[in-house]
Amino acid sequence: MLSNLLECQHNFAMEEIKIKVYGLFKINRKHFLLLYLILGLLFLSLAVFFFFFQIKVPENSGHLAKIIFDNFSLFWFIMLFWLIIEGQFYWTKFVKRQLQIIEQQKKEIQSHLIKIEQQKNELNEKNVQITDSINYASRIQRTLLPKEARFKEFLSDYFIFFKPRDIVSGDFYWVRKISEKIILVAADCTGHGVPGAFMSMLGISYLKEISDKMLRDTEDISPGILLDNLRNMIKTNLHQTNDENSTKDGMDIAVSIIDLKKNILQFSGANNPLFLIRNNELIKYKGTPNPVGIYLEEIPFRDITIELQNSDIFYMFSDGFADQFGGERNKKFGSKKFKELLLSIHKKPLSEQKKLLNVTFENWKSGYSQVDDVLVVGFSI
Repeated sequence: MLSNLLECQHNFAMEEIKIKVYGLFKINRKHFLLLYLILGLLFLSLAVFFFFFQIKVPENSGHLAKIIFDNFSLFWFIMLFWLIIEGQFYWTKFVKRQLQIIEQQKKEIQSHLIKIEQQKNELNEKNVQITDSINYASRIQRTLLPKEARFKEFLSDYFIFFKPRDIVSGDFYWVRKISEKIILVAADCTGHGVPGAFMSMLGISYLKEISDKMLRDTEDISPGILLDNLRNMIKTNLHQTNDENSTKDGMDIAVSIIDLKKNILQFSGANNPLFLIRNNELIKYKGTPNPVGIYLEEIPFRDITIELQNSDIFYMFSDGFADQFGGERNKKFGSKKFKELLLSIHKKPLSEQKKLLNVTFENWKSGYSQVDDVLVVGFSI
């Protein structure tokens, strides 16, 4: 509709107004002014010429010819006056025609504006409906995420810095205790917003199903096996194959399983790492370079075992914080700066660390849009 309005204005600006002269030919304003100027100069020149230069009448000329020759200058002045009258007449026709076109274009523009307003109202109404639906979906998603009280039951201290880019999120966190083991998950699903939220809800549902099966079968729970099973479920239920038309949705995820009895932490990651800060040093445990989902060269997810010590602080996260653009030069925050930030705040209470992460993120983003969902989970045992 807006393009129609612009086209209407363009046509008005470009249209050549033409009128018919003496019923013989049509002429536009540019050519009319040019012709009018040429004839005016011609008639004026002839009038001046015959006024200053007397032309002798031939002796054998008749009475009428003598009158014409004697009044040549007056004749051309009369012609010039006639030209002015005719010019004014035809110029008035141009003006009237232009006014008609302006009125016509005005009506068309008003009609387009009314339609635009109607479409705007329809879009606003649909936007409200869609936003209400997404808000409701957000409430459903948040009910699937574990409550704060669950973390308090299992961990001595923790924080969850969770900042969706849109109303719903493709990042999610999850916790469950099975016997003497605590399973902690931080995941980053394909996409964000509604598509990411669908994947996150699938991920939470599958994790519960896998852990239930492990509990029933009394299998030894390890993060690598959990991720292998999660990958198989996603590939099977989303019908993923290596065909180029197949969906490639999945997730990058970090899984930590704390064995309270053995005082160890087992970690496995799908692309995502685990950070441990111990004795003022940040140690990075890399994940397996595979996503949870279809991949060309799939390899089993490996486990890493860490013996726990007092004052250990662990961090699992998505890439949203490090990938955020901002600062004076509108660059990514970056993984190096993210590590430095965690090192600078790790001695503070974890609840205060969460506040400092939020302040740092907002200051860095300052004025720019958030580019991705953000999730950082910090905990100590």
